[in-house]
Amino acid sequence: MEEARNGNPVSMALVGQMLIQGYGTARDFDGGRAWVAKALVTAEGKSDYAHLMAGWRALYEHADKQPVVGQVLPEQAAQQ
Repeated sequence: MEEARNGNPVSMALVGQMLIQGYGTARDFDGGRAWVAKALVTAEGKSDYAHLMAGWRALYEHADKQPVVGQVLPEQAAQQ
């Protein structure tokens, strides 16, 4: 989180992905998309990040279609 707050676009995108997918936290589409947007703006025009930009854009644009990670879904809990 410190790296993301300090402007590292890879860390920003990862924080966004974790929030979008609910990895270790409750899902937060708005918060996650905000972090991914910051990553995109920060990395814009920097060749070091060019290979990552398309994936970040897809994550931003399709946040609601991302899988839930690290949470037990109600139907899974009923089977346990």
